[in-house]
Amino acid sequence: QHEKKESPAPTQVSEKEKSWEKLYHELYLKAKQAIYRQQWSEAATTFQQLALELEKQKKDHLDESLFWLSYSLDKLADQIADVEKELATRQHAFQELEKIISDFPHSKWADDAQLLQIKIARELAEQGLEEYLQYLNTTIEGVFQGVEEGERVEKVRVGVETEVESEVQGVEGVGKVKVKREKIKGEKEVKGVQGGVERKVGQKVESNTSQELKKAKTEAEKIQQEKLLQEEKKRKFQEKRSQEKKEEKMKIFIPETPKVPEITPPIPPEAIIPVIPTTPLFPEPIKIEEIDPELEIKIVALDALMDVAPEKAFPILEKIFKKGTPSQLQERAIFILAQTKDSRAIPIMVDLALHSNNPRLQKGAVFWLGQRQEKKARQALLSLYDQLPNEKQKGYVLFSLARSRDKTARKKLLEIIRTEKSHDLKEMAILSLRNTRDPEVTEALLNLLDETKDLKLKERLIFTLSTNARNNERFQKKLISLLQKEQEPRLRELAILHLGRFAGDEAIPVLKNFYSQLNEKDAQLKKRIIFSLGNQIKNPEAVKALIEIARQEKDPEIRKQVVYLLRDSKNEEAIKFLEEIINR
Repeated sequence: QHEKKESPAPTQVSEKEKSWEKLYHELYLKAKQAIYRQQWSEAATTFQQLALELEKQKKDHLDESLFWLSYSLDKLADQIADVEKELATRQHAFQELEKIISDFPHSKWADDAQLLQIKIARELAEQGLEEYLQYLNTTIEGVFQGVEEGERVEKVRVGVETEVESEVQGVEGVGKVKVKREKIKGEKEVKGVQGGVERKVGQKVESNTSQELKKAKTEAEKIQQEKLLQEEKKRKFQEKRSQEKKEEKMKIFIPETPKVPEITPPIPPEAIIPVIPTTPLFPEPIKIEEIDPELEIKIVALDALMDVAPEKAFPILEKIFKKGTPSQLQERAIFILAQTKDSRAIPIMVDLALHSNNPRLQKGAVFWLGQRQEKKARQALLSLYDQLPNEKQKGYVLFSLARSRDKTARKKLLEIIRTEKSHDLKEMAILSLRNTRDPEVTEALLNLLDETKDLKLKERLIFTLSTNARNNERFQKKLISLLQKEQEPRLRELAILHLGRFAGDEAIPVLKNFYSQLNEKDAQLKKRIIFSLGNQIKNPEAVKALIEIARQEKDPEIRKQVVYLLRDSKNEEAIKFLEEIINR
């Protein structure tokens, strides 16, 4: 009797779990298909529902769902014409990313979340939202990593998009996307997936009749006019916000948002970071036929077959990747290949990386190899770097190595820094180590900083060390030495910045003494020092230094900036000084 009473319990639990599993897979599949078809509103709604269910059930993968929710919201914002709604949507995405960073700091999605958050913050700051500019100033490492005009960076991203216009600015963590979508009659969109990830290829299908061409031209002109009106509306909105901010508070120096070194990292196949190349992957729309509905069915069937009978799916995949197969089918099939944990996928990916004539397949193969955790996959990736013939292809591998947290990958990156002849690949390898907390890496980078004479490499090394060696005493002393002995203004500016950020009490007298040696021509360096001291406004010594500077400085603009910084201090000396100014 006792057994009969107890036996229903496990069945109940089991059925409840089955019900949850069914709901999870339905929601996930629906959300995945929405991203696949670039239906951003549906994707955001479904991932929001999925995230709520995961949180309610206390299940895994909440971090992943929050990321894709944020990504979908950001893409949805690109399509919203109303400026205020666009800003609200991006702010929502920013808040969801903050949950990942704060609640899942060790998640594999945390780095990607921060990169996307920085990209969104850039766009919001450009709209005049000052709190996001402040976020950038305090979050982005290497604020003064500007480069000469015309420098271009393609930032790491998982996914490829081809749009009418695209612009990117970023480095592993910094990005900006502007996509202008134009749809006209007589123009069809072909939606495809490179590796199961959204990509849009606009294909113009011209009408055969002059009447249809005239209609298309008229519609295009209307769209152009509407776009100009929206741009004008957006410009007026930005001017209004800017004017309001100027009227509310005094002007204060804020360092420029950093630009990033001229490196061309690869563009992997899945859109984890929604950043588009600075130039379109294809300068003109590709002339391809419409997607055959039967092709869609084949892809879905192949995906299902890989789940239930991989031994039958692999021979089919190998045939698909042979020459002569439509590239559309190949580019979708690689995503299916990437989802399997079967080790038979590794040699196929290696072969594609080495021998495929399709650059997208090469990028995809290298990227997905980098995502796998098996030792065999890591070894294949390390070997590929030496086998691939050109710099661009090596860049694909370097990107995947940079995302790996494996020690062998870090050693390979250090080897590349020491021995690689390509300046761009060296820079890329240096920057890829900026979030690595490894004493061996830190020492190697510090040694290179001592040895190299190349100005750009020194800048990149300081930028990287400022994130992974901020508490390193040797690095702090190196910054002080650069400030006192370096003749290159750019390096002195970087030293000032980072000394103010984390060097502590020891840096304050150094900064103050250096300030006293400057003259009227050094206004820019003076502002850097004031800003750095302002970063330590809670430190009484920093407050004293600022007060002393304000007493001695003759430039009213600089004195005004000091006073503005002191408003954030509750230090008694600061309060007395402010009263003294008022009572003069």
